[in-house]
Amino acid sequence: MFIYLSFLASFWISYLTIPKVIKFAKKNDIVDKPAQNKIHETAVPTLGGIPVFISVWVITFSWAELTGLSCFFYNPMLISSAILLITGVVDDLVRVSIPKRLILETIAILIVLYCYDLRIPLPFESSGTAIIDSFLSITFTIIFGLVIINSLNFIDGIDTLCAGIVISILTPLSICFLTSGERETALICFAAIGSLFAFSKFNSSPAKIFLGDTGSLFLGFLTFFLIIKFWSLNLICPEKSIFSSPESVIIGILFIPLLDFLSVLISRLNSGNSIIRRDKSHFHYKLLGLGLTHTKASNFLCTLNSLSIAFVIIFRNLSGTLQILILVVFYILIRIVLKILERRKIYQPKFQNDKSY
Repeated sequence: MFIYLSFLASFWISYLTIPKVIKFAKKNDIVDKPAQNKIHETAVPTLGGIPVFISVWVITFSWAELTGLSCFFYNPMLISSAILLITGVVDDLVRVSIPKRLILETIAILIVLYCYDLRIPLPFESSGTAIIDSFLSITFTIIFGLVIINSLNFIDGIDTLCAGIVISILTPLSICFLTSGERETALICFAAIGSLFAFSKFNSSPAKIFLGDTGSLFLGFLTFFLIIKFWSLNLICPEKSIFSSPESVIIGILFIPLLDFLSVLISRLNSGNSIIRRDKSHFHYKLLGLGLTHTKASNFLCTLNSLSIAFVIIFRNLSGTLQILILVVFYILIRIVLKILERRKIYQPKFQNDKSY
């Protein structure tokens, strides 16, 4: 019961803290100002990730103390997420170069991999040498983590989208952890979901505050950690799992962020553009180009992600290969529909390029 109440407590801490952050950001001119290459028309405070971070960790440690859970369990996660929060704050203020950001993200990932002994196992024996296999496994896990963190950073382009996607991801994970007896991990999920519901009220169009890199990096890292914990739980304790293939479940849970990331990457490489320069290849910008509002575009993509999650849960007894194949077909259909609709587009987002997104 206490774990469920953590949702409400986190909601209210975030709800009460956000106005203070908005006031502070406006007073110190920490705002994202309108420009030719941006789609918002008024100066909007950034640093929205700070109240989310505060509410998540205050409630997590408080509830852990109240319910007798191990506070020590959360220390590596707190350190890693703090590294990325600070990285995001600096990036929102003065910009951090892509190489430096990737290095800091890698350090944060390595801390939790080492402290929690987490990694994605290889599907094959590479050489028969345990050291090499371990190195390759850790390397693949780091790459996977960087993709998740930056895919959520990529989709944070319109109001409530990133928060909505993360809520859709953490909700089924929280239930899985709770039913599997992983109360410490479930607590983080409930605290984050409560905080994001409160944030979404202030981020709804017209947004009063943006997550910024401060929030998207933290949420991307939190999502990566929880996904890897879910994967590890299903592999180490298969008797606790109701899924025949955790890999297909993870793809279903991350359906929109991963496909948007891959689509943007392929589009920019094919066009010869830098992979870090903003363009109109994101799903959400295509929907804006069709005339949808921020709210409708965000709701549409969150609904698609929720449908993919519902699919892998309902049809969990299907083989993983078949589930992934169906998700790929679903993605192709989405692309075809978008291409057809683009021929009837009403307007285009007004930006052309930006430093990164």
